[in-house]
Amino acid sequence: MNILHISDLHFGSWHWQGNDSLLLEKLNSLEADIVINTGDSTCEALESEFEAASHFLQKIECQNLISIMGNHDKLHGRGSEFFKKYINHPELIYPLNPDNVSKSGLFIKLRFHNVFENYTDVSFVRTVSVAGKTVLVIGVDSIVMLRHRGYVEVEVLNAIAEQIRDMNYDECLLLCHHSVLGTDEAPFENSLRLTDFIDKHNIAHVFCGHTHELSIRQSIDLYRPHRFTQYMCGSSSSTDLVRESNMFLFYENFGSNQMKIHITRMFPENETLRFEEEIIPVHVPPG
Repeated sequence: MNILHISDLHFGSWHWQGNDSLLLEKLNSLEADIVINTGDSTCEALESEFEAASHFLQKIECQNLISIMGNHDKLHGRGSEFFKKYINHPELIYPLNPDNVSKSGLFIKLRFHNVFENYTDVSFVRTVSVAGKTVLVIGVDSIVMLRHRGYVEVEVLNAIAEQIRDMNYDECLLLCHHSVLGTDEAPFENSLRLTDFIDKHNIAHVFCGHTHELSIRQSIDLYRPHRFTQYMCGSSSSTDLVRESNMFLFYENFGSNQMKIHITRMFPENETLRFEEEIIPVHVPPG
C-alpha cells in the first residue's frame, strides 16, 4: 500500500507562487492508493478559497482522497459548511450526549433544535479497500471554531469508539490536524484524550499537519503496552517557509518492513519547480 501525504495548502493569501500544474504532475506521477490531506486547505476559510482548493484536489488522480479540516478552515461559522460543500462531505460522527459536550463552538447556537444544522465538527469514519485489504480511516476534528489551538470533543471520541467497536479491518489510520506528540504556539490542549483513544484502540498510525514542520516520531506506552507512529507533513504549498520548505511525503509499501518514506521538497524557480527528494528506509515495528 502506498500513501501520499499533503497538508497546509493554504489556498488564499498564503498560497505559494509555485506552479500548481507542475506540482499536480509530480503528485500524479506517484502510484498512490490513498491520498491524505491533513487540513488547512484555505487561509481564511473563504468560499472562494475552498473552491480553489477543491479544483486542485479534484485533479489528484486517486480514488481514495481523504481530507480533514484545519484551524484556518474554521475561522468563521460557515467554514464547516464550505468544507463539506467543496472538500469532503463524509457521514459525520455526532456526540453521543450533546448536553455533555465541552468543546467551544461545537454547536453554532447554544440552544438548538436541529443538531445537523448547528454542528461544526467534521469527524468521520471511512473504510477503503486496497489490494484486498480493508483500511479503516478515522478523521478526528481537533479544530475549535475561531481559534488556532486544538481541542477534541470526548463525546465525539466516544461516538467513534461505539461505531468502530464491531468493525473488521486490516489497517487503521487516524487523521488529526493538530500534532498529538508535538506542539507550537497553537498547541493541542487536550491531546492526552486522543492519545488514550489511540492506545485503547491499538491504532498504530497517526497523520497530522498544522505546524508546517516535518516530524516523524513514535510514542511508546510501557504500561499498556502500545506504540504508535505520528507522521507530520510540512506545508505543501504555503508562503510560510520560516520552519520548513514546501514538501509532500510519499510512504511506499506503507506499514511493511520494506517501507520507505520519500520526502519531496519543492522550490519555485521562475516558471518551473525544482524538486529535491530524500528517501528514508524505515523499519516499522508491530503496533
